[in-house]
Amino acid sequence: NDVVLERWYIFYMHPKDISEAKQDYEYLSDYVESSDLVEICSVGWVPNDPMFDNTYHKAFFDSKIPNAWDIQQGNSNLLIGIIDNGLDWNHPDISIDNIWQNLGEDYDNDGLTIYIDVNGTKQFDVGDLNGIDDDGNGRIDDLVGFDFYDYDYNIYTNSYYDRHGLNIFGLIAASENNSLGAAGSSFNSKVIHCKAGYNGRIQGDWVGAIEYLADQNADIISMSFFSTGYMQSAQDAINYAHNQGTIVIACGGYSEIPPSNPCPINAYTYPASYENVIGMGILESDANNMRLNSYVSSKIDLLGSRTATFPDKDTAGQYIYTWSMHTSGSTAMTAGILSLLKAHYPTWTNDQIINQ
Repeated sequence: NDVVLERWYIFYMHPKDISEAKQDYEYLSDYVESSDLVEICSVGWVPNDPMFDNTYHKAFFDSKIPNAWDIQQGNSNLLIGIIDNGLDWNHPDISIDNIWQNLGEDYDNDGLTIYIDVNGTKQFDVGDLNGIDDDGNGRIDDLVGFDFYDYDYNIYTNSYYDRHGLNIFGLIAASENNSLGAAGSSFNSKVIHCKAGYNGRIQGDWVGAIEYLADQNADIISMSFFSTGYMQSAQDAINYAHNQGTIVIACGGYSEIPPSNPCPINAYTYPASYENVIGMGILESDANNMRLNSYVSSKIDLLGSRTATFPDKDTAGQYIYTWSMHTSGSTAMTAGILSLLKAHYPTWTNDQIINQ
């Protein structure tokens, strides 16, 4: 029932057959209008150094976010959609108040789709997990978002290797004024989290997630991942979201010396380089780190600082805080800033918000 992607089909096959299959489809031009190769996307950065000193929340001060909070702290009517790895929502700095709940799937009519149990752990409301698409949006039991990798309701993960989703959520909406860690840039917003991969990579149907989030009336969609492959289906979905009134923001690709991510120099990376997407890069004042900017290889619209403190977990599964996050972090942080602007200027168009 997808409006935009109804004529797109996903085929999974052995890697050695993919290029040949794409060529075959192109020969069938009378029947196949377009064919895309779906690449595995790299997330912007997965850090490993826990820091607790607020000195390492530098990006927020560079962007004058504390000054903005004096004027506007956002509100729960604003919806920010995240497409990333799964979410470990039991980190103490992730509040249930910031997790969007889809009451269209509230089958037992108790006014919630997740709750906190007696042990302080967030849980899905099992009374709502009825295996039925109650709200008729084509996604069964999407109580708080949807998993576009496994195609089910479960966006939760406690894997150390999937913590990038936790990092991004925290940079946007970590709780404020609770004597823990650091606050997200838009700590009063609601977040719709969509899982589109695992193990630090995006391998799922993130294109379908864009359309889903637009249909949920997300004000902003934040994507902190990149690959080098253009897909017409992705551009179609982004155009649809844009026309629905959603601002889409994504991180530009980068490569260090020596390269730790497969990002060719001077090549466009996607989704940051699609039309109707704000492409985020990073700006460093430290001359030793300026080389990172030289390898940002997308249609960059904005540059942000990369150093901030955010919720994380270590290899033992302990909840910690980490600092520094490259283009992934600047994207998430800026998504929160955009939501503050939308809260303060509710009558402004998206173009006015972006230009501001």
